[in-house]
Amino acid sequence: MKNLISIDQFSAREIFEKIIPGCIRMIPGARKAQSGRYKLPDFRERKLTIFSVEPSTRTIDSYMEASGLLGWSDHRTPPPDNTSLMKNESWAETARTWAIQGAGVIAMRTKIEGVQKFLAEILERDGFNVSIQNCGDGEHEHPSQTFLDLVTIKQEKGRLKNLVIGFLGDLRFGRTVHSLVKALSLAPNISLRLVSTREMTLPEYYLKNFKGEVRCGEEMELLADCDVIYATRIQAERFPSEVQYAIEKAKAKYRLDEEALSLFKADAIVMHPLPHANGISPKAILDKRVVVHKQSWYGIPTRMYLLNRGYANRFKKESLGRVFQGKLKIVREENLKDYLKKRRKKKNHTRFGRIDNGTVIDHLPLDFGAKIRNILEKSGFLNEKSATQTNEDVPSTSMGRKDVLVLENVFLTNEMMISIASFAPGSTFNVIGKGRFRKLVLDKTGSIEEIGKCPNMNCITNHDPEAFTKFIPLGGGNIECHYCERKFKNSEII
Repeated sequence: MKNLISIDQFSAREIFEKIIPGCIRMIPGARKAQSGRYKLPDFRERKLTIFSVEPSTRTIDSYMEASGLLGWSDHRTPPPDNTSLMKNESWAETARTWAIQGAGVIAMRTKIEGVQKFLAEILERDGFNVSIQNCGDGEHEHPSQTFLDLVTIKQEKGRLKNLVIGFLGDLRFGRTVHSLVKALSLAPNISLRLVSTREMTLPEYYLKNFKGEVRCGEEMELLADCDVIYATRIQAERFPSEVQYAIEKAKAKYRLDEEALSLFKADAIVMHPLPHANGISPKAILDKRVVVHKQSWYGIPTRMYLLNRGYANRFKKESLGRVFQGKLKIVREENLKDYLKKRRKKKNHTRFGRIDNGTVIDHLPLDFGAKIRNILEKSGFLNEKSATQTNEDVPSTSMGRKDVLVLENVFLTNEMMISIASFAPGSTFNVIGKGRFRKLVLDKTGSIEEIGKCPNMNCITNHDPEAFTKFIPLGGGNIECHYCERKFKNSEII
């Protein structure tokens, strides 16, 4: 592990056989270091830079405590209003500055999603040897919290398998829930109980890889057979105005008091990422099954381990996500005069304006032609020598109807053709130049880069000029944003 961005970057073996045991091994040292009877090591050359846009007591301060117990130096950057971000400095430039100033690890909490993944890629590309660790990005993920949650379950229940785990409250915006569910999908024999109101249900895509039993409902009685109950704060600040009416009702409905605790098993444990914001009554929090303060403390040895691993691996190259290289193949190549002669002999052939130099993009879905042309214009492929013709709603034997884009004096890079073909499967490229005709098709699907705009306005690609869009094709006209990991139809991004 170099960077800590998302639970998705780890395998089951890495999580349950390496990271969690590694965090647990840090527990005795953390207790000893905090006792005051132990001389802390001196590793002041190792620097942690911490940046938090959102308020935080446990995550940010436990990172600082962890770095102090390890003997590191640390620097907590001022709030965003006191940084050059307020002068329209980009996130990329800000991160480069932290790296130049000596950061070995940068721990970040942001409102914008995908910032940490973007900065990890930018710093590695630019030759800075820094570990980026995600302390929460918007409503997306909170992976270090997941590791301390797994440490808590292991320490308090003795196992990370054969468990019934219930989640209670705001499952829609609870990023700690999102990351933990992803990790639990890799653990053996886990069953889930999801209790929330209709407005606060867990987005389905977080369950896409979960193989165990899942039961959903609105009543806390559903948690009666749980070994672990994971309650969450209702994150009122993230809800749209049209569902504000449901928030106070949910807060009252899912408050953990003595009556609620009476529903749970005698040997269950109750967890909460905190703050509970009066979501747990003063008497209930004294119940021995409520382990929220132990859980909070486990964040210190967990982050001690994560800091050590990130720093030790900061020189490594690391691929984040499923970005992959596509490939084109030439299915036809011949002299241009011979090609045109053969085309004239074909019956029912509709010819478009002839070009002797340029590219014809054929077999585009309806309504895509003009949009692809606009994208190429913004990307700088079209200039004063270019001439374009968009042929819409053209009859097609294979598609029924199609768009065709004729680009005179325009030649696209392989990367752009791969992106277009991965975005619009079945599209072909007729390239005409120097008296030759070549027809290219997609041989291997690749990432869709610099095409369209992520519809999630909270994605980093909508907030940094260096964060170019990057989508992963999922098949069936579905794509996923590389940075915020939201899923969309391909027609939604252009």
